[in-house]
Amino acid sequence: MSEQRGTIVKTSSYKLWSWLFGNRDFIGLDIGSHSVKLVRLRHKKGQKKWELRDLAYSSSLPPDAIVGGRIKDFAAVINAIRQCVRRTDAQDAKCAIAVTGASVFLRRLSLPKMTQSEFNASVTHNTEPYFPANVINNFNTGGQILELHVGQDRMDALVAAAEKDIVNEYLTVAIEAGLKPVIVDVGIIAFLNIVRFNYHYTTVQSDKNAVICLDFGNCFTNVGIMTDNGKVSFSRHIETGGLAITREIQKHFNISYELAESYKTTVESNKMANQQLLATVKGITEKMNDAIITEIRQCVDFFNATNSKTKICHAYITGAAITPSLIHLLKRRLEINVEAINPFQKIAINEERFFRCYFDILSQKISNDLAIAVGLAMRGKGDDQIIGATTRINLRGKNTLKIGEKIAIWLNDLQLKPHARRRGAASFFDCLY
Repeated sequence: MSEQRGTIVKTSSYKLWSWLFGNRDFIGLDIGSHSVKLVRLRHKKGQKKWELRDLAYSSSLPPDAIVGGRIKDFAAVINAIRQCVRRTDAQDAKCAIAVTGASVFLRRLSLPKMTQSEFNASVTHNTEPYFPANVINNFNTGGQILELHVGQDRMDALVAAAEKDIVNEYLTVAIEAGLKPVIVDVGIIAFLNIVRFNYHYTTVQSDKNAVICLDFGNCFTNVGIMTDNGKVSFSRHIETGGLAITREIQKHFNISYELAESYKTTVESNKMANQQLLATVKGITEKMNDAIITEIRQCVDFFNATNSKTKICHAYITGAAITPSLIHLLKRRLEINVEAINPFQKIAINEERFFRCYFDILSQKISNDLAIAVGLAMRGKGDDQIIGATTRINLRGKNTLKIGEKIAIWLNDLQLKPHARRRGAASFFDCLY
């Protein structure tokens, strides 16, 4: 007996197999300020090591649901995740989530040589001199050894820290929606991992080249640079995203948020009848994009200046704020190749669950926005044995999940008011209509 939902076929034998032999699937949940993305991957043998099992993509969240990386409207976010969970039958599944924002720190440090277990046990103590005092007391920390220096008692390590309150908020909404978050990653790290898995060895042929990865989100723009065969070398967080463009249009014309968002979308397709209005909106959009790219250009110049033997040769981009004009401006300002990532390039598509022709059509619409969710879903398979993801950060903390569960119980007691804003989540092919 099988149940067909949209064009994704669920089978009762699949659930029976999972119950008898364990579930090899892992969920990546990307909770963005604009939408929620859920991807289920399965590790498999063969040329393509990962198989797409399912996914769901929520429609837009209210503009004030997540502000500055902090969740303000818990009901709206939980409802969006619940829709995705129901669409993909992911109830009680283990998942990885990601945090981002100004309260998330990422540093590459040179430390005394030690084993990974010793580093994990002393990551807070070892990184204390490199972070403000309040980071150590109020933040969850995690890290990974990147490189041991031959003939020296030093090593390079990547260390991340995230404010405990933010981690708790994201754990809370995931738990309340019916998932079991076991990993809390950093958004830009998840993106770097999926870029390395899909592209890195085909584009970067030697240590003399590097790639810059840009995540153009609704609230933020995150920058990461990889070199030395996939090792993270540089990262930066820019406090501007697609929402700033919408707000500027809204302010200029004194119109609603929804209308300003419509103007921003329409101007990219050149379908706006009023040419004067079109020119004005284009001017605002280009001005805001130029300000973001100026900061990105500073990152490129700084990296090239401090790494005389390594130069950035390629840019990979993802995010809801990507537009054709942004890509054109990036190419002109950075003077390098710019490519919107296809996160499914080396991932097998289950033909029994997806009609491939429709998948290809839809992937052109939303795949740019799914890269982080796919990168998170690749954190399964024991994590330390994962194929593809070389950087493994976990900021969940030992006691954080218990705190999140307590908050979830409190939220559950409120029983989410019926009038709470709801946004439907589309299964993969529902987005076509």
